Amino acid sequence: KKLEESLTAAEKFFTMSVDMMIISSMERFVKVNPAVSKILGYSEEELLRKNFLEFTHPDDIEITKKEVQKLQTGVASIKFENRYICKDGSIKWLVWSVFPEVKSGLLYAVASDITDKKEIENALNVANTFFYMSFDMFVVIKDENFVKVNPAFTRILGYDQQEIINKPFLSFIQ
Repeated sequence: KKLEESLTAAEKFFTMSVDMMIISSMERFVKVNPAVSKILGYSEEELLRKNFLEFTHPDDIEITKKEVQKLQTGVASIKFENRYICKDGSIKWLVWSVFPEVKSGLLYAVASDITDKKEIENALNVANTFFYMSFDMFVVIKDENFVKVNPAFTRILGYDQQEIINKPFLSFIQ
């Protein structure tokens, strides 16, 4: 009875998780939770029918194959990132934690959609590049102190970074 209750609870947890939970062979998904279909847009049948590399972004196939080879040796994969192609053609960035069971050849995986995080990182990198490349003076001030200044600021006013950072901006006004 306790084993049956435990299996029921595990199945409920698997089904209710907002993260993608997958049981896989080294080539195909064997079991997927509803979050996989929700995130990628494919039906469970579509996901189980194809080799999982068919969903992998073409630029990530080689790194994914290398990760699978590592898993075949019994080494877990923690925070492995790759991209998957959704049914609607959009791309999702996923971060995986995969635990291999060498004896059965099964992989137990949990993946989270980090697409929004990747887009924010990309936007911050673009903004940071603009900040440092601009010929205009840019600064970041917090609590009346300089936190960050771009090279144009130091070039135009003649101060170096050490003289400015963590100093009150009002101390530079005469």
